[in-house]
Amino acid sequence: MDKDIYERLQRILDPPESVSELSLLHQEDESTTWFGIEKDPNGPPIFQDHGRFAALMADTKQPNAGVRYPQLVSFVGETGAGKSTLIKMLVSLKEHKLPNHADMPFESPVVGSMKHDKSPTSGDVHLYADPETAFTRLPMLYADCEGLRGGEIEPAANKLRQKNRGNHNQGGKRFFGGQPRELVYAKSNSEARNREWAVKRVYPRLLYTFSDVIVFVLRNTRTFESSALTLLLDWASTSLESSINQPTIPHAIIVLNATNPGVDQDEWDIPTATERLMQHVANAVYENPFFVKYADHWRKKGRRIKDMLDLVRCYYADISVVRIPEKGRYMLTNAQIDKLHHKIVLHCDASFSAKDDAHMLSNVEELDAYLQAGFDHFTTKEDQPFNFVDVALRNNPIPRDFGDHILAMAAKIREVTHVCKAMDLFDKFYANSCVAALEHFCDKYWPCSFVSRKGKACVNVRSSHFAKGHQAMGGKIIASGPYKSEFSCFAFSDQWKIYLKRRLKHIEAVFHERRNASMPKKDDPLTVYDRNLAYSLHMECMGSFFSSYEGYNASKFTSLTTCYCCLMEVPEHPLPCGHVLCTGCVKAYGYQHEANSILMDFCPLHSEQSFSRSWIIHCKPEYAGVRILALDGFVT
Repeated sequence: MDKDIYERLQRILDPPESVSELSLLHQEDESTTWFGIEKDPNGPPIFQDHGRFAALMADTKQPNAGVRYPQLVSFVGETGAGKSTLIKMLVSLKEHKLPNHADMPFESPVVGSMKHDKSPTSGDVHLYADPETAFTRLPMLYADCEGLRGGEIEPAANKLRQKNRGNHNQGGKRFFGGQPRELVYAKSNSEARNREWAVKRVYPRLLYTFSDVIVFVLRNTRTFESSALTLLLDWASTSLESSINQPTIPHAIIVLNATNPGVDQDEWDIPTATERLMQHVANAVYENPFFVKYADHWRKKGRRIKDMLDLVRCYYADISVVRIPEKGRYMLTNAQIDKLHHKIVLHCDASFSAKDDAHMLSNVEELDAYLQAGFDHFTTKEDQPFNFVDVALRNNPIPRDFGDHILAMAAKIREVTHVCKAMDLFDKFYANSCVAALEHFCDKYWPCSFVSRKGKACVNVRSSHFAKGHQAMGGKIIASGPYKSEFSCFAFSDQWKIYLKRRLKHIEAVFHERRNASMPKKDDPLTVYDRNLAYSLHMECMGSFFSSYEGYNASKFTSLTTCYCCLMEVPEHPLPCGHVLCTGCVKAYGYQHEANSILMDFCPLHSEQSFSRSWIIHCKPEYAGVRILALDGFVT
């Protein structure tokens, strides 16, 4: 027996029982709180984001770290099932294997004492880093969710937080103060004012939407069908239709905690335990009224449900069952925790691959933007689904090349005009290398063309269609089946390239025709006149392009990431009409005012409308360095 493993597990499984010791541990653990609900006696409950995700990512970032893609693993279960204990074992046993682990201990949950097992220990949702992956390209984060069916009993951690409110100076730990948000619909929905309602409705929607893996922890393994699978499906059913264009649905792991060591030895093997338990409940979709209801629901949508595994895979990408022995078998516990960690990694890898295939991977900054948008959405809209594509449109990264700028403009036109014919959208573009933008646009922004018998249209795009099938705007899943579209970028790309070349050839002919009509033929390089002629011709093309959408004009299309005048640069200079242009376009269509300023009388995107007065644009001198304003200090 490994003495260090034995001592670590013994400390975890025999937590302190005195109130003073537990209070101190909860105080130290307060900084790990990610988000939660706080009651406001004068108004609706407050959803409080404590900034834990940003703090954790900052604390684990290495000096020369590349792009990192965080992976979220959420632990869910009833109060007293052992969620916090399980996370603490995962953290402690993996931390034990790191070199110099004593110099940089990882934070882990507070484990409740059996004397206080009638009330929740951890309040809200806490977030912890997995020591083995914390500093890697794919860091895993463990979310410890407040126990289900805890009722209105205030968790021990929350009582302490209220007592010590305002004290943020705890051992130099970093706090990234988050934004408090009102639970808006609680004003009209009295049930939403209850803590239990938030735990059952708000937390599941957030965690199901953003998690790669959901770990369901259960203690009573004799009621697998009635407790484990009921919880599994009931929890997911409240969340499945709360988002659309979700790149992948989470994987599920059922942890059967405190298993009797006397079970068949084969049951400690994850594939065997999974296969046997799923076989044992296979016919429940025909016999158990609870599961029959869910199975019939999916059969009506065209899904083939022949056993329980088929039903589970309507809500989760896959399922695994892991047994953890009851207290006393420390080395067996260590071995099972190792297997659990390995299974979590495998499921996270599968989720990563699915998101990569869908071109919807999120790095640290992007995931934080999605999370903040999710917090905003699920605290203000009770029944409306969260749309990943809408957030992607709002938070598009700065385009890297011409193709990215074309894609950004196409996505904006799709958002504004709701145009339904791809030919009408793309045959107005001119460029010489845009096929990649065409493919990405069809993958990420062009919705499925499926329409149900009741007239409901599918809104999922190709890249995120596999996860849930055909899904309506309201989030309701209307049918199963693959992505459908009358337009194929692969069939159209060759035809499009021919059109682009023809269009460019026509523009070039017009250019030479106008040039020859006013100037003698020359073989000289482009003169100032030639450039002005090209600018004028380009402006005519833009005017024709934006006016071609009936009922719309150029004022409807604006961007802070793509200059819609040239599609070559990032815009920097706002105009009074609302458009933002890059420095090159400002210099092309304006005239010099002073050494570092330019006057513009009109916007080249709609040149027929002049400004009421000349607009002054100040440009950074060509050889001036970058100035950085640093604001020191932090105000809470």
